[in-house]
Amino acid sequence: MLAGLLTTFRHELVSAVLVSAFLGAIAMPFKRIIKAYTEVVGKLDAVHTELTAQRVNHLTHIEVSNEKQVELLGKSVDVLSEIRTDMKITLEHLRDKA
Repeated sequence: MLAGLLTTFRHELVSAVLVSAFLGAIAMPFKRIIKAYTEVVGKLDAVHTELTAQRVNHLTHIEVSNEKQVELLGKSVDVLSEIRTDMKITLEHLRDKA
């Protein structure tokens, strides 16, 4: 019975196999393009994640160093104001003697 069906629908079977192979050959480049696109998108996502982490680390570092700089600037202002006061007293003393 199967042999009889194969001989009867031989042309339809061969044409169906050929059409399927033809469509598969046409679809193959599109599958490769889609696969390459998904790989590129994955790499871009990884780069974006890494850059975001680096930016956060850099901003944290800047915040910490800025606090230290403000503290050091405050100390230097205090020292400079003391020097200015000392120079003022010295100048007044020298003017009084002159």
